[in-house]
Amino acid sequence: MEQTNYPLLQNILIPGESAGFLQSVFEGARSWLQPRNPFEQLLTDMLAATLWRYARLATLEARILTIEQDIQPGFLLKQFKNLDAAGRAALVFNVWHKKFTALSRVEAIVLRNFHTLFKTFAEMRKAFPPAAREAK
Repeated sequence: MEQTNYPLLQNILIPGESAGFLQSVFEGARSWLQPRNPFEQLLTDMLAATLWRYARLATLEARILTIEQDIQPGFLLKQFKNLDAAGRAALVFNVWHKKFTALSRVEAIVLRNFHTLFKTFAEMRKAFPPAAREAK
């Protein structure tokens, strides 16, 4: 990825992900939170990166379901040949529930990180309002 004003963008993408869309996530976060200093800017970028990772987990889950449906062993396909796509996904989920449990744990960690970062950002804004800085 080319050099940007978002240092965290440099190593976050995996093949197949859109650099333009990722940059728009970062720009949207900065536009919404309007960081006032380098520390707030870093927290804002960390929040954007965390949101990106959370969205990626949903994509990974969908891809796992799709791939696993396509590579199910022949005996399962014969036994459950009348299943629709949702039934096949449920069968995959049943067989691969440990993988999905692990994915859910990662999802919980990512959400916890987001909430921690956002809380830190909000507390910093409360502790250092613009009027307090200007009065000094």
